[in-house]
This record gives sequence, C-alpha cells and structure tokens, in this order.
Amino acid sequence: MYAQYKDCKQSGKWKSDYEKLHKSDELLRYIVNARGAEEHTVQEIYEVTPGGIGIKPAVGNSMTIDHLVAVNGRLLEFKSREPVRVEFVPEKLVPSPITNRGVLYTVPTSHLGKTLKSSDIISLAEATIEFYENMSREAQEFFRDKAT
Repeated sequence: MYAQYKDCKQSGKWKSDYEKLHKSDELLRYIVNARGAEEHTVQEIYEVTPGGIGIKPAVGNSMTIDHLVAVNGRLLEFKSREPVRVEFVPEKLVPSPITNRGVLYTVPTSHLGKTLKSSDIISLAEATIEFYENMSREAQEFFRDKAT
C-alpha cells in the first residue's frame, strides 16, 4: 500500500505512524514474525488440538450408558435409557509461541490496547483482517486529495 503513495510528501508521516504501531502492538508483531518464521524456518507456528464427541445427559447430571462401541475414535453404537445430548467438538488450530531471528514472540493477548476475546487462530486472523481493512480505508482517506 505504501508503494502506491510513496511519492506523496505526506506519506512519510503516515508510514512512520503505522511502522511504530507494527513494532509496538502485540498482535501485529506476532503476525508479522509468525509469517517470517513460517516462510523462512521449519518451525510450526500452530498446533492442532483434536476434536471429539461429548455425550452428556439431556437433563440433570447423570446418565447410564447401556451400550457403547467406538472404533478408531468413531462412535458406532450408543444406547442409554435417558435422553442424551451429543456435542461434536471440532479440532482447533492453536497458535504457538514462535522464534524469529532469535527473538521469542508469545501468542498475543492484546491488540491496540485492548484484550483480545480469544487467542485462537480464527480470532487472531479476524482481528488482523479488521486492522488491515481499517488501515486501507484510512490510507485512502488520508491520500485522497494528496496523491501526486
């Protein structure tokens, strides 16, 4: 984006503000360096936590399982006298602390001075996308009448 406006006299201030933000913000530092670690090293930047199936009583706290057959993590047969609630838990991609150029970057817990609601990969990606969409809008607004 900067390349589009680099010839504009005011571009230095705009670029400088965003560079400072990239160096100071926990999420942006992590994202930039996770990308570097992913592209230029062999380290994993996330772990996969397996999903599963949860079987709970539909009402109350207890239930009796009369018959259950599971093979290779797949539930094949299940019988209970009580009504049950079956919950499917998807696998999750969990970000890992990463080291890039000898510096350790922990999984971020904040962004732009606010605590992130979650540190799962989807939440980090959504917050990053929102940041760059806002940055793009702000750049277009800032340079609208200043482009040479």
